[in-house]
Amino acid sequence: MYIGPMERIVLDHDIRLMTVRADSFPDGIQNAFGELQRRLPAGDRRMPYGVSKPEKDGTIVYRAGVASEGSNEAGAGTFETVVLRKGTYAAETVADWPSKVHTLSEVFARLLKHPHLDPATPCIEMYRSRTELVCMVRVEELMH
Repeated sequence: MYIGPMERIVLDHDIRLMTVRADSFPDGIQNAFGELQRRLPAGDRRMPYGVSKPEKDGTIVYRAGVASEGSNEAGAGTFETVVLRKGTYAAETVADWPSKVHTLSEVFARLLKHPHLDPATPCIEMYRSRTELVCMVRVEELMH
C-alpha cells in the first residue's frame, strides 16, 4: 500500500511532448536536456519535462522534452513525440530538487507502489521552476 506525501494532479487534456532521448540513464540526462535546448528556438521558456520508462530488459529509457505548441511547430519533425495522457496522476512535489537529485528514485519508488497505478504509465518529471519539480505517475482511478 502506498504511504507518503501524495498529491493528485488531473490533466484535462493530452499533452504532446517533443522529446530527445538520453543515450544512457542516469548519466545521459543532462546531455539530453542540453540537446533539447539546442534544438529549440533561442530564449524558449517552455516548462521542461522528463519521461522515463523501463524496457523489457530492465534498462530505463529517459527522454527530455517540452510541450509542443502545435503540429505545425517548426522543427517538430526532429523530435520524438511522447503523449502524456489526460487523466489523474499521483504526484509528489520536490522543493529544491537540484540538491535532492539523489532522492528522486525513492520518490518514484513510492509513487510506483500506488494501488491504482496505470501499468503502462511512464514516470514523469514536470519542472515547474529551477527549484520545484513534480514527480508524477498516472493512476487508473481517482484517489480518495
